[in-house]
Order: sequence, then structure tokens, then C-alpha cells
Amino acid sequence: MKPMRWKKQYLSGNPVLDEQIQSLVSIFNESSQEATHKEHCQEFNELHQLCTQIIETQLLTVSAADKANSLHAYLPILQDTLNHNFPLATKSQSACRECGLCDDLRERLSNWVNAP
Repeated sequence: MKPMRWKKQYLSGNPVLDEQIQSLVSIFNESSQEATHKEHCQEFNELHQLCTQIIETQLLTVSAADKANSLHAYLPILQDTLNHNFPLATKSQSACRECGLCDDLRERLSNWVNAP
């Protein structure tokens, strides 16, 4: 699982918003790092990859002016993806490795989305 590479194009020019963006990237990078130390299911890999692609696409395609409005406002697709995919299909099944990574990622993202 690859971590998200930080790109200066992610920056909006708004220090508060840029901190939110860096926080979001950190959540996925920490999750990626934790996954290297725990056995986990393929579904977690796929969800992680999908979410990082969504975030990267949004951060690279949304204008700085739109980013300045609110990071949370233009990432509803991420929330929809998470709502649709959690709990993972393997949760509580034989393919589940009971690693806790999906629950941890969901909690971190929920806290990030609901942060002031």
C-alpha cells in the first residue's frame, strides 16, 4: 500500500485549510504505515487506494479559490465512498484478519470530517 505523496499543488494558500489538507493526507499515510505491520484483507487495500485516488484527484483538480471555500464541502464523494464501503464486506467473515485497520481509518476520517 503506497502512501500519498505530498504535492505543493494541494495547497490552497489559506493556512487553516492547508492544515486540514495536510491532516487528511497524514491520516492516510499513517494508515498506510500501520498496514505494513499488520496482516489485513484485500478489501482494505482496495478501499485505501480508492480513497487516496479520490482525495488526490479532488486536490489536484479543484481551484485554489474553491479550496478556500471549505475542504469538506468539495469532498462529499469521499464521504459517500466511506458510507458505501464501511463496514468492509469481509468484516466478521473468514477473510477478515481482525486487524482493526478499517475501524481505525473510519474513526479517523469521521473525526476529520466532523472537525470544526
